[in-house]
Amino acid sequence: MRCLNAARTGCRSLLLCLLAWTLLAVGCGSADPLERVRALHEEGRIRESLELLHELLDERPGDPEVQYRYGFTLRRLGQPDDAIWALSAASSSEEWVLFASRELAAAGFESKNWLAAVAAAERILEHEPDDLDALALRGRSLLEAGQHYEAALADLDRVLESDPNDAELRESRAQALLMLKRFDAVAEELERIEELGRAANLGDAEVSRLCVTRAVFAKEQRRFEAAEAQFDKCLEEFPGSSWVVTEMVAFLDERGESRRGTSLLREFLQQRPGAVNMRVVLA
Repeated sequence: MRCLNAARTGCRSLLLCLLAWTLLAVGCGSADPLERVRALHEEGRIRESLELLHELLDERPGDPEVQYRYGFTLRRLGQPDDAIWALSAASSSEEWVLFASRELAAAGFESKNWLAAVAAAERILEHEPDDLDALALRGRSLLEAGQHYEAALADLDRVLESDPNDAELRESRAQALLMLKRFDAVAEELERIEELGRAANLGDAEVSRLCVTRAVFAKEQRRFEAAEAQFDKCLEEFPGSSWVVTEMVAFLDERGESRRGTSLLREFLQQRPGAVNMRVVLA
């Protein structure tokens, strides 16, 4: 206020006075730091907003927008597990429930916190029952959590009605059918995925998951030699895929070959020492 009073006493005209007030208001730091965070986010300068958000959390710990933007920032900086508490808090606000729940669902999925992802997706669907992204995420999270395969399949089928050529969702559908032991339907789905893959030129991530799905398919049919051969093929083609290694280790554990599975994990971590999730599996 002292700063603004000084400007006022030096004004000789209304125009000059208004200009001085504007310049000094900025220079005196009267702008809301949350406005600065919003501007940084709009400009894509996410990392620069983190220090401001730490200060805002101390000053306004119960502000849902601050909580939302903090969780938003952490997720963009590759820390989805750390973002969950702030996004959960923000999602309790009626004004921010949809924004925060969408971020929370994605953060839960990315950090493999499947139950958090499912709960957030369900909160979205309470407000918007036909949200296809939320349906797909809930279905995939239920599948990954190893729970409610029928419900997961129903969600995936609803989404695929709108986009029947989504190869990633069809792969998840094949996994749900596999867990439900509907083997004829699985075989048909795998053929459909391969057709889509050839047309869409799928990337390594999608192809590796399809490769593993075939191995798991053979295992569920108790064709263990064929399953092991398929896993070996997947590992040879995609040695850097955590999905391939994790599923093969689970298969080896079931077959009583835990030492070999442990060796695979150690070899993987020698190549990718920063893979925290794989360190958890090894532990």
